[in-house]
Amino acid sequence: MNYELHRNTSNSPQSLYRWFHIIYLIDMNLEDLGSWGFLAIMGLAVLGGFIQWEWTMPLVATLGLIVGFTNISKSEIVPFLVATLAIAGASAIIANLPSVGVMLNIIFRNLAVAAGAIAIIPALKVIYETGKN
Repeated sequence: MNYELHRNTSNSPQSLYRWFHIIYLIDMNLEDLGSWGFLAIMGLAVLGGFIQWEWTMPLVATLGLIVGFTNISKSEIVPFLVATLAIAGASAIIANLPSVGVMLNIIFRNLAVAAGAIAIIPALKVIYETGKN
């Protein structure tokens, strides 16, 4: 009887949807994963300015490492590192402006953490390639 019940529920639309979702996630290539990770970083950075969670920065940094591994190609490394320096500098300046507000300071701080985490991998690639030659 339990087998029949299990067999009937495993063919339910919810179960099939879960299996298709798992197959889709496995089939997703790394570039898509990095794109979704980048969108998640932006959402968490903004949301973290309004709702302050203690795990926002570690999560943003972890997602940043994933994006750094998957999305930055060899031809994009130098422009990306320059943009990372610009974001870090802008966030440091904005963080010192009292008129901007606490929420905007937190948002830019989260973006700076994400940019730093994303930049670690391409920077290490440049150092490795330079040292190898």
